[in-house]
Formats: sequence, structure tokens, C-alpha cells
Amino acid sequence: MSLTPSELHGIKLEVNRLNRSYKGVPVLRDINFSIKPGEIFVLMGPSGSGKSVLLRHLVGLERPDSGDIRIDDQSIQNPKIRDRYRLTMVFQSSALLNSLTVAQNVGLYLKEHRIKPPEEIDAIVRQGLELVGLRNIEDRFPSELSGGMKKRVAIARALVMEPHMILYDEPTSELDPLMATLVSDEIIKLNRRTGVTTIVVTHERELAFRLAHRIGIIRGGELLCTGNLEEIYNDSTPFVKQFLIAGRNPQNSPTDITLQEHD
Repeated sequence: MSLTPSELHGIKLEVNRLNRSYKGVPVLRDINFSIKPGEIFVLMGPSGSGKSVLLRHLVGLERPDSGDIRIDDQSIQNPKIRDRYRLTMVFQSSALLNSLTVAQNVGLYLKEHRIKPPEEIDAIVRQGLELVGLRNIEDRFPSELSGGMKKRVAIARALVMEPHMILYDEPTSELDPLMATLVSDEIIKLNRRTGVTTIVVTHERELAFRLAHRIGIIRGGELLCTGNLEEIYNDSTPFVKQFLIAGRNPQNSPTDITLQEHD
């Protein structure tokens, strides 16, 4: 196993008419969108809009009431199809185990599934940490790390699984602006290096503008629009205009920010 672009590659994802209710209350309403292989797709919206619920459906943690999710034109409702792909999630809290060292956290999946012998796992863990800009911290514990370092360790843990798709749930929450920029830059760099399909859920407009190849905006469980930054920014839906203008940095338009990062 080696974390190189030849082993890591993206997948196509399609969501078709997805619906989910809890106790009769609709949470996802007829959701439709698609993501190209290797694309960074950012799903944004206010708190309680259904972003995280949709994310849990995409990784198979929850099943919809109706509709379908397809990977490379095959439905993940079929367990054999779902198990063929590795979809990893970087949780908002990072979800590191405090009793384990950084190396043990990053290599946990490989060790538990006995995928490689211990000496090879050690090499893979070091390589995963180097990909996110961290070196010589294998023996530290999570309590010794900053918030931004914890986020990057969680990303390294996802990478060692050689994923076809990585999903980030609010990756810069609770980080100061400088560390949030560092983490968002790592997401962009990893996408360029690996070509892994990337989905980011956030309510932070600056993060979305910085990362996205395309954006979807959700409110009240309804996906109001999807498109590239120019299409989203020119969308005529009143809520979309209000949502974007409220978070706009007067020094930069969304297009300006993205061109700076993706050129």
C-alpha cells in the first residue's frame, strides 16, 4: 500500500430524489445532485438545514425513505456495491481516541483489519502524516495537539484507507482564522495530489468560496441550487442571494478567492 495518485482516485456520485423524514417531519426533500470524479463539492447552508443528515446518508450510516445514491452508476443500496468502495469521513470533532497515540489513531483501521504487517503500517502512517504536513508527532497523544493538528491527524487517518471519496463535516469549526486557512489549504492540496472526490459540509461562506469547484446550497432539507461559483453567485433565488451576500468579504468576490487558490 502506498498513498500515491496511482492508488488514490475519485469516483462519480449521483443522488437521485432522496427523501428522509424523522417521526413524520421531512428532513431531506427530493434531493438531486451529482459530483464528478476528483471534484471538490461544497454543501453549505445554515444550521439545521439537513447538511449533516445528508452526509450520513452518503456514507451509508443512514438509509433514505426513498430515492437512490449511486457510485459510478451503481446503487449503494446493494451491499456488495457499497462494500466495493471506501468512503471515509472526517468528523467535526476529529473523533481521535485520547488513549491512543497519533500513530495508533492513524493506523487503527489498518491494524484492526490486519491489512498489513506492523512495520508496513508504521511506514504508511508516517506517509499519511507527511501528506498533511505533520512529521515526528507519531508518539504524541491527542491532548498534546492543537485543534488544527487534530484535524490534520483525522485527515491522515482517512487517507491511509486509500479512499475513493473523503467527506468533511465542518472541517474548520472551532479553529482560529489562521488555523482554518491552513486546514482548508491542506484539503485543496490533497485533492490536487490524489484526485480523490471530496465533499465538504460547512456553513462558513469563506471556506466554501475558497475550496469549491462546485457548491450546493441547502435550506430546510431542500437543495435550492448547485453550480460553480459564478452560477451560484448569479442565482436569482432570494435566500441564496441573501445567504451569500451576508457572508461576502468586501475585499474579495467568491470567484477571486477560488482563482487565487486553484490556479
